[in-house]
Amino acid sequence: MKYLKAFIAGLAFPATIFPIIYFIISSVEGLAVLRTLPIYFVPLAWGVWNVIYFAVGKKCPIVKQNLRLYAHGAILGFIAALLVVFAFKIPLLLGATGSFIYAPLVVAPAIYSILWRYFVKYLNSLIGLEDW
Repeated sequence: MKYLKAFIAGLAFPATIFPIIYFIISSVEGLAVLRTLPIYFVPLAWGVWNVIYFAVGKKCPIVKQNLRLYAHGAILGFIAALLVVFAFKIPLLLGATGSFIYAPLVVAPAIYSILWRYFVKYLNSLIGLEDW
């Protein structure tokens, strides 16, 4: 039951915010390229990542909870950025040139770590999941 709660808590934030993001992508003509991306997998990834957070958390060498949350979110952001840059080539599709192609590799982990720390931690505590 703990892992189901963790999955739901991880899934809740992106599942709530992504309809708004998809509406923006659909209504702005410059972002028409992004309509074919499988963005519906992102909430599922967040849910699974939260389950992994609770499943392997006691074995994590980082003792402080907030630092562990930041690190866990940053790792997910880096994996997402790797997919965005190298698998889907989104910066190239949007017209980025030079070193801006690799900007998501820095920006995404920073954003994900902040979102993970503040939103997912709050949702975990709201649903009753205790962090060891």
